[in-house]
Amino acid sequence: MRDELVAIERKLYNLYKLGEMFASQEDPSLVDTFQLLAEESLKHQKILSTVNLNLKGELVFPEIKDRPSSLEELMREAIIAEELLARMYLELSAQEEGSVKDILRIMGEECLRHSYRLKLMYAK
Repeated sequence: MRDELVAIERKLYNLYKLGEMFASQEDPSLVDTFQLLAEESLKHQKILSTVNLNLKGELVFPEIKDRPSSLEELMREAIIAEELLARMYLELSAQEEGSVKDILRIMGEECLRHSYRLKLMYAK
């Protein structure tokens, strides 16, 4: 399960890097936000790789489009992915104890904040 979570965060990182490129051409005011989101996804990957997780089972996660055709489509994909990932982290945190529980909860809350930011950008 750890590998699946890392792969999802890697896909989000790539999506946000693509978002930087789209934003630089379409709406430069969004570039910094996409950079921040990419950094957070990278941080989540590193955390997942270093923390001792006792996660069992398989994840079913919808495919994230690697090549959205527009900035709007990219944001829609990212919103859905962040909300699903948040739910996963929060549900997984309920299965853990101690610091791992706290780490997963914090990561879930960060995903919810990412989704909120993306919704604000999308509504712009």
